[in-house]
Amino acid sequence: MLQKRGKKLEYLYIVSALILVLAGAVSVILARRIKVPRAIVLILAGIALSQIKYEGVKVVQLSPLLAAGISMVALALVVFDSSSRLKLKESDTFSKKAVWFSILFTFLNLAVLSAIAMKLFNMDFFLALMLSALMSQTAGEFTSMLFKRDRYRAGGFLAAESIVSTPFLVIIPFLFIETKATLGTTIIMSQLLSYLSVLAQQAIIGLGTAVLIALIFVKAMKKRYSEKFSPVVLLASIFITYFIAQGINESGILAVTALGIIFASTYVKGKAHLEEFFSSLDSVVRLTVFLLLGVLIGINFSIAFFAKTALLFAALLAIRYLALEVSLKDEFSFKEKAFMALSTRKGVATAALMLAFSIYAINGMKEMLSVMLVCVLCSIISSRIAEGNSERLLGKPQLAKRKIDSAGL
Repeated sequence: MLQKRGKKLEYLYIVSALILVLAGAVSVILARRIKVPRAIVLILAGIALSQIKYEGVKVVQLSPLLAAGISMVALALVVFDSSSRLKLKESDTFSKKAVWFSILFTFLNLAVLSAIAMKLFNMDFFLALMLSALMSQTAGEFTSMLFKRDRYRAGGFLAAESIVSTPFLVIIPFLFIETKATLGTTIIMSQLLSYLSVLAQQAIIGLGTAVLIALIFVKAMKKRYSEKFSPVVLLASIFITYFIAQGINESGILAVTALGIIFASTYVKGKAHLEEFFSSLDSVVRLTVFLLLGVLIGINFSIAFFAKTALLFAALLAIRYLALEVSLKDEFSFKEKAFMALSTRKGVATAALMLAFSIYAINGMKEMLSVMLVCVLCSIISSRIAEGNSERLLGKPQLAKRKIDSAGL
């Protein structure tokens, strides 16, 4: 009996994999034909696939182990890619303003948006903080592609915002989830101090692992570049760093972030080719992650749920505009700020985090991710509205004046 059940599950997993590959290919073609963002089509395709059943059993199923593996691989690649764009030796006027804006925007989200989420959805405190941190992220891969930073000031600022904020905003949700798991809902000072010491140990181990692997990698790649082997060596470095740090003290994300920053700040032969290699990987990772997001995260289809989520997203846009107004003041026009407020598209970094959290057996996690998934769709739509009205809001393309400051960030 158990053997038959095992064979049936194995058959379902194989069929699921084939269906997912086919659905991904069809979604990409369809998105191109109807000129809709691929992420929307992929997520909706995933949601549709998750609803298909045969004899009461879902046709598309993924083993928890496979889902965990995909999420870890995607997260490691995304974290390295985002942190490797952060060049500490070079900062410009956009980067300095983006740092201040990102800090203010994240703080306001954690303080205000989390309170709104708790009120609307009766959400747990730590889960509301996680949701707010996820909502603070912006996808730089789309911004830099659609609005070249040398053509639009607003595009340059948005690209800088993503580069300086993503590596750190990826870490914050994990801090909240670990804090919840360690301390529970009641925080006692002695427990808090003990937990802070654990965090310090994780930081030391994560940074130490990253530095050690980076030294080995940089020494191997400083003078030699191989079109075949260099990308493989870099990928191996990323995964070795992640799994060693994660296995020792669950500091894999921090270690990969540090590795990416070190990679960005040191000389490596053929770095431009390695960055191109990561760009080619990015499309595959994005397709996989967004499709699985729709499959693994369920949505409450009630009108009340969508109304509350729309209200939450409207609050996000208002908070974002307020943060832009306070941090930028009169340096950008009202229309530019409106454009940047709408351009809050969530990308593959947010999606990879959501995929990773979908396997956590925490009370209320599924509901929080369901809210976040609808907000991701709303963010893509709002960014598309900004894109469609770019000439009206930004005017004709203009050269963004960039002043390099050797003092760094």
